[in-house]
Amino acid sequence: MPPDGSAEPNASRSRLSSELESYRAELEVQNDELRQAQVSLELSQRKYYQLFDLAPIGYVLLRQDGVVLESNLAAARLLGSDRAMIEGRRLAHQLVGADMGAFAAHLQRVFDLPGRHRLEVRIKGNKEPLHLRLDSAAVDAVGYGDTVCMTTLFDVTRERRSESEARALAEELSRTNRLLKDLANRDPLTKLFNRRGLEEQLARDLARTRRERDHLTAVLVDCDQFKAVNDALGHTAGDVVLCEVGMRLRQSVRPTDAVGRIGGDEFLVLLPDTPISMAGEVAQRLRLAIGGEAFLFDGAPRRVTVSIGVSEVDASVSALEEVIAATQQALSTSKRAGRNRVSTTNEQIVAQSAWDREVDIVSYAQPIMRTSDGVLVGYEMLTRAADSTLGFSATDLFRAAADAGRLTSFDLKCLRLSAQVMRSAPAGLELHVNVLPSTLLNTPAEEILAILQPAAEGHVISLEISEQQLIGDPTLLVGRLAPLRSAGFKVVMDDLGFGRTSLESLIMLEPQSVKIDRALVSGVGNDPTSCRALKRLLKVVRSLDLPAVAEGVENKQDLDLLAAFNVPFVQGHYLGPPRPCPW
Repeated sequence: MPPDGSAEPNASRSRLSSELESYRAELEVQNDELRQAQVSLELSQRKYYQLFDLAPIGYVLLRQDGVVLESNLAAARLLGSDRAMIEGRRLAHQLVGADMGAFAAHLQRVFDLPGRHRLEVRIKGNKEPLHLRLDSAAVDAVGYGDTVCMTTLFDVTRERRSESEARALAEELSRTNRLLKDLANRDPLTKLFNRRGLEEQLARDLARTRRERDHLTAVLVDCDQFKAVNDALGHTAGDVVLCEVGMRLRQSVRPTDAVGRIGGDEFLVLLPDTPISMAGEVAQRLRLAIGGEAFLFDGAPRRVTVSIGVSEVDASVSALEEVIAATQQALSTSKRAGRNRVSTTNEQIVAQSAWDREVDIVSYAQPIMRTSDGVLVGYEMLTRAADSTLGFSATDLFRAAADAGRLTSFDLKCLRLSAQVMRSAPAGLELHVNVLPSTLLNTPAEEILAILQPAAEGHVISLEISEQQLIGDPTLLVGRLAPLRSAGFKVVMDDLGFGRTSLESLIMLEPQSVKIDRALVSGVGNDPTSCRALKRLLKVVRSLDLPAVAEGVENKQDLDLLAAFNVPFVQGHYLGPPRPCPW
């Protein structure tokens, strides 16, 4: 070793160099490993993004508030937008409004409960909504610092459209089947049951009768001398009569009763849960409904009457022909007795009309309101049978009186009762009372004045003349009404718009006001056709400067529409049904 000691520093440098070389080599190895790891990571990321972006199924990552953190291309296509327009916004903004609440509840369940959760929603589309099924689960995603919702989007629009089309086809098939069945069971002219329909109904009624040991009665209705109608007016007019007869029969019985045409001018009515004693009263109501009001042909009235046979149906029968044969015997009794009769199978003729019962009557009142503020302005006086269990409506009573030839005397009886009740009414009210045109023609004005004048003190009394009852020349009433007008009574045209409105009657009779028939008022709020007809009629009424009362207001929609049309007064069950006089 040299005396100056230089060998030791050289050795140190050599060791340091060797260590540095070793570190360098090790760093190069580590750098190679890092580069390989970076390449692997980049490759993995490319594979992930390729799998995520290019997947045929839509994927989105959502925050708990529903904001889209990330989406793939399929999701962007399903949502109908670019990814840049989706990410950072709430997914709920893409949904049809009605589905937003369900989606919020779905997202809450995802973060509160483990497992996968499913929901179907609709996405706003250009033409129609897109149906998507969402499969969601909470996951811990790297890089987001919190749990996120991973949602898979499946397009199920085609399936839903197919299901909707299948349902529509099934409903259409069901409607078609019901229509075909209805056509098979209905008479093409009157739309009532035909024999086949009556046979099916008879089977149901008999099954119920046997099960509940109840009564079932049949009523056979035959038009009297119908051939004379066809000969005088033609077969087309005869068809019109048959349709009108069928309609009156249908309107005169319960919804549970079956009415059918069994051929020609014969009709059969099945009355379940009806003993023969009660069926006789029903049959009288049917007879009066048809014969009590004339049919109009070319403006001329023509009366059509019917003969009726009533028979209780034995529970042991099995065929419609047996029922018809049993009632035919009673019908023959009515025919032999002079027609326009009701007979039962024991060959006893039922009393000619409800009039023979000497039905007691009572006076009812229905309020008339001012449309603008709902203030009570008056009442219409109405007549009812004192014993409601008899089932006679006011129309039945007047038909019975007409059938017995006592229509005028009965109308005067009602007028006297109304006048007596009106005398006690509060002062200042306008009281409406109905008078038949025939009563005005057949009764001296002095007699009518004697009946009504005691009730006129403190009241305005309006005489309602029904347009339905105006048959013939309206000028015949002008002279009859003059003394009543001079005495201070008002004239009101009732039932305006019933179906035969005559401008001539409005002009010649010069009423101080009109009452619009319930046929144009009831349900007008939901019936565009009635609404248009009502508007046209109101134009005529206003052109004559006549205030109007709308009858038959049954709900708030009707009332609101009448208010919008500026109809000044209203009346109907919605505002107050007929009740015993409240004073």
